[in-house]
Amino acid sequence: MSAALPGGWRSTWSAAGELLTIDMRDLPGTGVVVAERVRVGPVLFDLGARKRRLTVVVRLAHRQVPTPTLSLRLPSPGPGLVEVDGVTLQGSEVRFSFSGQHEVVAYY
Repeated sequence: MSAALPGGWRSTWSAAGELLTIDMRDLPGTGVVVAERVRVGPVLFDLGARKRRLTVVVRLAHRQVPTPTLSLRLPSPGPGLVEVDGVTLQGSEVRFSFSGQHEVVAYY
């Protein structure tokens, strides 16, 4: 199952792996996008993103069960460093258990 999100992003839900994918690779230029009560499959969440020249900040709030694994695909070219709730990761796609509130900061 897939759904379009504000800003031209795509999201998909895979029931088999309880995986929610949010694809932000086509995030345009700079600016702010906010979407509340977004439903993709059985997952309900809020999403906010701010893109600047050297950073992308994504804030997510999970509102309803189930608790999926979230795969967040970040804009190209891949960031040099990504922090998810203060934990440092690398790569252009990060995965984590999606429950409660999260902040993802990508440094380019």
